Amino acid sequence: MDVVLSRLAEMPFLDRLELASLAGLPESTTYQAVQRLEGDELVASVAHTPEHGPHAKRYSLTAEGVRRLAHNEGGTVDAILRSRPVSAQWQRILLERLDSLAIVYSVIETISTVAVPVLVRLYRAHPLDAAVTIPDGRTIGIIRRGRTSDRTSFDTRLQKLLRGPLPGALLFVAPDETRLRNMRRRLTKLRVPVFIALERGAATAPVKDVVWQSPTVSARFDIQSIVNRHAVGGVVPREKAAARNSLPVSLGVAPALAGTSTHLLPSALNPTDKRVLDVVADWPGVTLANARAILGLKPSHFSQIAARLREADLIRAISLKGKRLVPSDRALGLMARRDRASVSLARTSWSPGRNAVFGKPVDWRAVPGRRLRQLLRHIEHTDTVHSYLARMISSARHTGWDVLQLDPPHRAARHFRDEHGQRSVHPDAFLVLSRGDKTKAYFLEYERRAVRPSTMRKRLAPYLRYYSTTRPLDDQGVTPEVLIVVEDKIIAPHFRRIARTEMRRTGVHIPLNIP
Repeated sequence: MDVVLSRLAEMPFLDRLELASLAGLPESTTYQAVQRLEGDELVASVAHTPEHGPHAKRYSLTAEGVRRLAHNEGGTVDAILRSRPVSAQWQRILLERLDSLAIVYSVIETISTVAVPVLVRLYRAHPLDAAVTIPDGRTIGIIRRGRTSDRTSFDTRLQKLLRGPLPGALLFVAPDETRLRNMRRRLTKLRVPVFIALERGAATAPVKDVVWQSPTVSARFDIQSIVNRHAVGGVVPREKAAARNSLPVSLGVAPALAGTSTHLLPSALNPTDKRVLDVVADWPGVTLANARAILGLKPSHFSQIAARLREADLIRAISLKGKRLVPSDRALGLMARRDRASVSLARTSWSPGRNAVFGKPVDWRAVPGRRLRQLLRHIEHTDTVHSYLARMISSARHTGWDVLQLDPPHRAARHFRDEHGQRSVHPDAFLVLSRGDKTKAYFLEYERRAVRPSTMRKRLAPYLRYYSTTRPLDDQGVTPEVLIVVEDKIIAPHFRRIARTEMRRTGVHIPLNIP
């Protein structure tokens, strides 16, 4: 049991399978040890269902467990609290990052199947999420980039990483293909071997699955080859200990969702709850019908989930030309902490304010969130984009296509460089569909004001610049089609004519569709 206590002090909130693997014990032995420790109130558990993986209980030391570990090691409780991530402060941080932590732990468990035993250091504020030391002293760092982490915040994190000592190899985990490719370009400057993978591959792939890529070569790698051939010496970075280190608090019995503390919500919410919350946060101002269609949920199921999330003050139903959903400040903080993004920046951009309640019409001018205010100001445009996407996704699902990626405007933007300098395109949405081995990608542009030829040329110009480079294929792995939806069908043939003329003039082909 001592080895189980020690491992849980090093890596709180492991599940039993991860604990067995990392402790080097048979599963049956680990299960019995955890059961005894929980019965003696030396460890406590929280339930958790990650996006990639089965439902499980995750275990951490209680205050009594910390005291027992200090006694076993012949040290003091204060020394344990300062040297291991078991304090009440650490407990709260790790619970807030539980979804991210589950992915990081999956990667560490895979590494441990190659090299046993491993030593692990978790980080509070350092750019790394974790660093692993394998038996011969070589080190591997792990960084997960979350859904809400934008280009600027990731670059800031990367620059901070570059200023300090580095492990012998770095593993980066990305939420989708676009950001994985974006990361490849930014990671070529690192002075140690770097490998990147998609979340779903990193979290579920066996040790010999080649899910990892290098930013500089086209070959793919598995964890076994990374550990055995590519990880060099390196350093495990240190960070300043927290000023306050108190004993962990009781996790208690999980109450109803509405009464759950914010830091316990990642364990209390199920994957469908989180999907609904992510869609509302990505598309604030979405109607219930459009949100339901985007998610592919039945009306009764969606209503039940939405009611639960409203009771927990995670989403708000507002009245603005109909009933609409927006994320609450509590939800914005929850998702920012999950992804190690700025809570204050998230709220500055997307906060609906405390007075956003259904039944009282919302004045967009009074909405504190800068980006949300713009979306609500142009609610007809916002609503049309949501409705078109909902219809498109519903139709795709009926013909066997799956939604791989759906990015709102603030994530759909693409920044690139051409001969005239830094450029960008800002579509209203980006969508990736897959069926079997086929993949399709789309930029969506909804145009209400492009009624004159000069305006049409102005709307096409950024795409002509973008498609004159190799970036459309480099960014997505497949060349996206540009869907331009116009409000008046009479305008569509004129827009097509202008587009053909501009493509002939510039010699640039845009895979354009103006339905």
